[in-house]
Amino acid sequence: MRVFKIREAVYDVEPLFVLGCDADALVAYVKRHFKVDIERPEDGVIGTSITLRVAPWRIVWSKRNDLATVLHEVFHLTTRICHDRYIQIRAKNERGDVDDEAAACLFTFFARGVLKHMRKT
Repeated sequence: MRVFKIREAVYDVEPLFVLGCDADALVAYVKRHFKVDIERPEDGVIGTSITLRVAPWRIVWSKRNDLATVLHEVFHLTTRICHDRYIQIRAKNERGDVDDEAAACLFTFFARGVLKHMRKT
């Protein structure tokens, strides 16, 4: 199991990443470290983003250390953070300007952090 946080100062978030463990291990880890019961991901689910009512607030989980799955969940994490901060994600707004740059930058920030941690042995 690989566990790490990535601190992002602009939006003041620090999601927890729990990678490379099964759903039962995830549930046990969250219960042990945060005293919170979470719903166990269904059989067949290989990744999810979880929102808690307590810190760390957001958890990204992947059953395997699979980059594509983790980045898929980082996308969900990004959209939830943008929603929390009232940041719209649109390719074009009514003026024809793009509104997705903040989300793209946030996704890139977390993707780089994930890559850094996943490269560690």
